[in-house]
Amino acid sequence: MLFVAILAGGPGTRLWPLSSAAVPKPLLALGGARTLLQAAADRAARLAGMEHLLVVSQAPLAAAIRRQLPDLPAANLLLEPQSRDTAAAVGLAAAEAERRCPGTLLAVLPADHHVGDETAYVAAVRTATTAATERNLILVGLRPTRAETGYGYVELAAAEPGDLPVGVFAVRRFVEKPGPEQAAAMVASGQFLWNMGVVVGRAARVLAEIRRCLPDLGEGLTVAAHTPLDEPTLEHLYARAPRLSFDRAVLEKSLHLGVVAATFPWDDLGNWNAVHRVHVPDAAGNVCQGQVRLRDARDCLVFDTCGTTAVLGVSGLVIVRTPDGLLVCDRARAHEAGLAAVGSTAAAIPAATAPHVQVVPKPWGREVWWAHTPAYVGKFLEVRAGHTLSLQYHREKLETLYCLQGTGILHLNGQDQDFTSGCSMTITPGTVHRLKAMTELTVVEVSTPQVEDVVRLADAYGRTD
Repeated sequence: MLFVAILAGGPGTRLWPLSSAAVPKPLLALGGARTLLQAAADRAARLAGMEHLLVVSQAPLAAAIRRQLPDLPAANLLLEPQSRDTAAAVGLAAAEAERRCPGTLLAVLPADHHVGDETAYVAAVRTATTAATERNLILVGLRPTRAETGYGYVELAAAEPGDLPVGVFAVRRFVEKPGPEQAAAMVASGQFLWNMGVVVGRAARVLAEIRRCLPDLGEGLTVAAHTPLDEPTLEHLYARAPRLSFDRAVLEKSLHLGVVAATFPWDDLGNWNAVHRVHVPDAAGNVCQGQVRLRDARDCLVFDTCGTTAVLGVSGLVIVRTPDGLLVCDRARAHEAGLAAVGSTAAAIPAATAPHVQVVPKPWGREVWWAHTPAYVGKFLEVRAGHTLSLQYHREKLETLYCLQGTGILHLNGQDQDFTSGCSMTITPGTVHRLKAMTELTVVEVSTPQVEDVVRLADAYGRTD
């Protein structure tokens, strides 16, 4: 039996402003038509089927993940109460897999990779599953194609005869993000692989290694491998869990490690230069997305999601514009984009002149909050055609809906009425109501500030009270 766990909680701050807390990197389509999460799920389904796919993420992303992976069983989305890096996330997946099927294998895959040869990728992970035993963990590594300083490396050691299958090597040590000269020397030696972050082993062995290296976290997860943890217990466990990566906290201390040496096109989409690499540039080396106009520009990456960007007489720039921000930087410093997002200049802007707009994914579309004050709350409801909000009422909240565009049906206390562009309706406390979008629907909602005052009576997405 094999379970596959996808870790989909990383915010991807180096891809600011396109990647954000509300729509992080795994939920973006950066290397093709499907999002990184969807592409990872496609690979996982080839390995084990959707019924054995576990996705580990945080609660605020649950609706967006379910929308992107509608075939994922509801119980297979594991929600962490808070982010604690990958050691806790891998342990949570291992505990769940072991609880469902004692003795099962577990393959852990990141959700933010671009893979150029899906068949070769799946074959490499399958080789790792055959090499995994009761006492070892097997990584998947790639023969490096350049002296990359932003990746981690694994140094190969000679395996004892018959100890590991052909193409699988023992691991001597890990080297994390070497300098340029060291990276070049390692690549030239032929003894190092890029560490992809893919690991395969018995779920029980993963838990045993966590228990050995992180006793408090390991003991709590071992309990979870036999009895499902209730929400308060899980929150208590995570509150005490260290904020450490699985590689640093566990794998680098493991005594029985192997690594599959694979070769296929791959990239860790960790910054805008990586995004540039996985696209086919124009004759001048530019990669563009959205409404972009170029003249005498070379080797630039330009993404615009909210208007038109004109680029004239420059080279080697990253230019990314979204409703949340604008990034302009030298491609040589693309890895610093996340730092630019939280720089001191931005922090100095008074809040009154820079109101915060929050985008909240919903299973029916999304909410765009443009005001949240002690007196009122204002937001846009963007509802996809054919989708329906909950049948609900409010105990105290008073709200007014105004239809900006589209056609819908508004249900009020058992009666249906058309709700189209220009229509408005004030909904008083106690009114049972529901909104359905017949076409793409945009509605302005202004309400009193009791945002949690919602009693759901029926819901197409399983959120009833």
